[in-house]
Amino acid sequence: MENSEIIYGRLPVLTCLQAGRRSVYKLYIQQGISLPELKKGEVSVPIEEKSRSYLDRITKNAVHQGIVAEVETLPLLSFDEFLQKHVEHTQRIVVLDHIEDPRNLGAIIRSAVAFNINTLIIPQEGSAPITPLVVKASTGAVEYAQIIQVKSTLQCVRKLKGFGFEIYALDANGNRKLNEVNWCHRSVLVIGSEGKGIRPLIKRECNYIVSIPTKPPIEQLNASVSASIVFYAMAIS
Repeated sequence: MENSEIIYGRLPVLTCLQAGRRSVYKLYIQQGISLPELKKGEVSVPIEEKSRSYLDRITKNAVHQGIVAEVETLPLLSFDEFLQKHVEHTQRIVVLDHIEDPRNLGAIIRSAVAFNINTLIIPQEGSAPITPLVVKASTGAVEYAQIIQVKSTLQCVRKLKGFGFEIYALDANGNRKLNEVNWCHRSVLVIGSEGKGIRPLIKRECNYIVSIPTKPPIEQLNASVSASIVFYAMAIS
């Protein structure tokens, strides 16, 4: 089916059904697996029982937990559409500057949504795309996220500054400790790639360079863990 994809895993599939954001065309349940969450008569989606080998094949041997769904492709916004329809009502945005690990990307999306930061910007190139693995790593949180794909994260940061957003970069060598930060009403948090961090051109556009104070021998945390800590700090500010 055109404009469709598969997702797998109990929480991602059940969350997709619950959110109702995109169409679910078909459910595949592994033979012999009991899923009490899918009560008979309450799910108006065709359900087919399939062998484990069949589910392994269509998920490329992913950990599917005995449930796979064929769903409508996740809707992504363009930056222009976001500026036209949503920017005036948005207070917190996360810009992901080339996060390449799909598990990290999914974990960051999950944490952002958990702390009511639902708008995330990712580049079209140089970043992990929103694949079934990302959906699984987010435990279905992508269903509640507003994800925007942009050609240039640098240009989008510049434009957001023009809309009155303060730009915060998360960097292990930042000169502003997280506990010293006063988050503005309209804030953008930029998180860089796992290896190289935030690119210098983007960092120069940021109003604040924020670091998370840690103690030796652990000098820094990975991107998804760092993001979760900062999201919490933003949420309680």
